[in-house]
Amino acid sequence: MTDPSSAPEPAPRGWWQGWGPRLTALIFVATVAQLVLATLAPDLPQFRGKAFGARLVAYPLLLLLVPVLWAALRRRGASGRDAARRDAARRDAARRDAAPPWTGFALIMSPFLVDVTGNTFDPTTRSAGGTTPTIW
Repeated sequence: MTDPSSAPEPAPRGWWQGWGPRLTALIFVATVAQLVLATLAPDLPQFRGKAFGARLVAYPLLLLLVPVLWAALRRRGASGRDAARRDAARRDAARRDAAPPWTGFALIMSPFLVDVTGNTFDPTTRSAGGTTPTIW
């Protein structure tokens, strides 16, 4: 029987670990929420003439494109009887067990959020009667 105090300690986790999925979800939700706002309030000056209806359809599809492709390619495995294919199958199994690159997904999604947020908080949009920028 082994002494529990002699068991190796787990590697310390950094504060950033585990944030990838949350960050990716936050970017997706924030982008879609702003697109919904822009679609429901098209009369606001910062949203006029910027095709937010089309963006509401296209952006979520584009945001999910890379994670869906990654998952589909990850599940695709090699099969066969010869040794090379068996080795490839082992590598594929290891790849299938790998954690998704959430931070990479977040980095790919972030330009969409920046674009929509820039339109939402457009400081160059002028009010109807004056020179004061309108934000909402």
